[in-house]
Amino acid sequence: MRRPFLLIIVVSLLLGGCARAPGLPQETAPSAFVIERDLEGSTVARGEFSAINGVRRGFTAYLEGVRSGDTFTLTERFEYDDGERDHKTWVLRLAGNGQYTGTREDLVGQAIGWQDGPAFRLEYDVRLPGENGEPGMKVRFRDVMVKTADGRVLNHASVGKCDGGTRHRTGAVSIAPTRKALERLLPGGTIATQRRRFVLLLRGAVAATLLATSGCTASRIGEAVALSQRSEPLQQAPPGAVQRLLIVGDSTGVGTGASSARDSLAGLIARDHPRLHIDNRSRDGATFADVVQQLAGEERHDVILVLAGGNDVTRMRTLDAVRADIDRVASMASARAAYVVLMPAGNVGNARFFVPPVSWLMTSRSRTLHDLVRAAAKRHQVAYVNLFLEPETDPFVTDPHLTAADGLHPSDAGYLVWYRELLAQTDLANRLSISRDS
Repeated sequence: MRRPFLLIIVVSLLLGGCARAPGLPQETAPSAFVIERDLEGSTVARGEFSAINGVRRGFTAYLEGVRSGDTFTLTERFEYDDGERDHKTWVLRLAGNGQYTGTREDLVGQAIGWQDGPAFRLEYDVRLPGENGEPGMKVRFRDVMVKTADGRVLNHASVGKCDGGTRHRTGAVSIAPTRKALERLLPGGTIATQRRRFVLLLRGAVAATLLATSGCTASRIGEAVALSQRSEPLQQAPPGAVQRLLIVGDSTGVGTGASSARDSLAGLIARDHPRLHIDNRSRDGATFADVVQQLAGEERHDVILVLAGGNDVTRMRTLDAVRADIDRVASMASARAAYVVLMPAGNVGNARFFVPPVSWLMTSRSRTLHDLVRAAAKRHQVAYVNLFLEPETDPFVTDPHLTAADGLHPSDAGYLVWYRELLAQTDLANRLSISRDS
């Protein structure tokens, strides 16, 4: 769920010596800040960079926290007001006794984190960019994150470089999430109650924004309904079939958006494998919870292909429920087939069906969905196809012919792009090689 509070991030440059670990803020509450709990899910942050020379740069940050066992992954995407963009991914691992180790793409070595009473502390070294693309100086960040009595989260940090006692410029970072905007919107009740109300309002806002910001949304909904009514999941049962494929999932498994079942993803597989028995149980509107039901039975298959996730994104299902359903699907499929492929929908927010700000929300949730599926695939040792791309690199954004008339589902050409990615990212061609036309 997108966190219903605003992050205010302020960065200011100071003059000082070696960066020392900051003390606990005065507002620190007795309850502990636990990073994998308190930053799980989606957060939108608004912040500002303020330098000692008076230069200020505002930015918006989109944070996605996903917990998987002893690992917590926090994806940070920054969009500065001047057009610059940045992207960082933290991977923190719980080492026991409140100790953590962490990695990020720009770190020098590993980060070290630990619980310090009510606070979470994190220390790490970063190599700053230098001039003309050359590496710059190495600085050390010392962060402390705490909760306040009113439900905010504060992050204070010292930033500096120590070199033989020489004094260098250092910085201070403050992150202060606040729920005041939510409290004005939803007065009274517990935070859990407020969050439930917020989800209901957010769902209503999604529908209202779709209707209010796109003149053709109603026609696209009509197109989507018409396409789903016309589509049927491809089935193939050739005499003397030598291999079996089970396809489960949502409308992308059905092939909604394709001009015929033969032009769907299942149809493209069937075209290349005429001796393959295909049992396609996909249904329009299915979530990962529905896929659990589609996997019922005792039949064995050579391959199971799971095409789901888009409806989990658009229906605002909770992360805990989606994570549990993905795990059940991966576990059940692994018990029924020698080879399993999890292939969630791509970046739903890039679909022409959605417009800002709903499209931003759909992108954020799609990114989280792929993190969950990727983690489940690793746990259960199954294959995963990554179709998630940012708007700048997504061919479905640059080429409208890849999307069907509803602006949501792939077209014939779009399913061909998916099929090529399926073959490129998995061992499917080799696994089904004996069912190809000899």
